[in-house]
Amino acid sequence: MASLAFNITPVQSPEQSVCQLPTEAIVVSTSVGVMNSLLVKLTSLLGEEYKLLKGEKDDIKYL
Repeated sequence: MASLAFNITPVQSPEQSVCQLPTEAIVVSTSVGVMNSLLVKLTSLLGEEYKLLKGEKDDIKYL
């Protein structure tokens, strides 16, 4: 899996003393989180499908 490197520097608003991340960094971070979750689910489904197909192949050999 390729890793992405971003140079994220907090931006401090003159009106606030709290540091804020740039909007792009938030969008990228959210997208990466969603993709990781989706990848885990798809991997699980693929593993289950492999088990089913492997079982059918063994049954065909038995016949």
